[in-house]
Amino acid sequence: MPGARARWRGPGRGPGYVAFSGGKDSLVVLDLARRVEPGVPVVFFDSGLDYPEIYDYLTELAQTWRLDLHRIPTDPPLLQVLADSGH
Repeated sequence: MPGARARWRGPGRGPGYVAFSGGKDSLVVLDLARRVEPGVPVVFFDSGLDYPEIYDYLTELAQTWRLDLHRIPTDPPLLQVLADSGH
């Protein structure tokens, strides 16, 4: 796939990242992206509302696949945004 890397980065754009939710669909996208760019950064946007098991899963997957995983917490926390909006 010689042209795949160029398509991944895009013309005039720097390296990208894969947003990973922990679900099956984003796992497939992550696998496909790693086939093109094995060291692609992976970002998990942490809403603070995930089940505790998701964090164990993320840790295990990051170690097993040797991911460059970045956990980015929402600011303010999503639960606070929902409470403030009356939901």
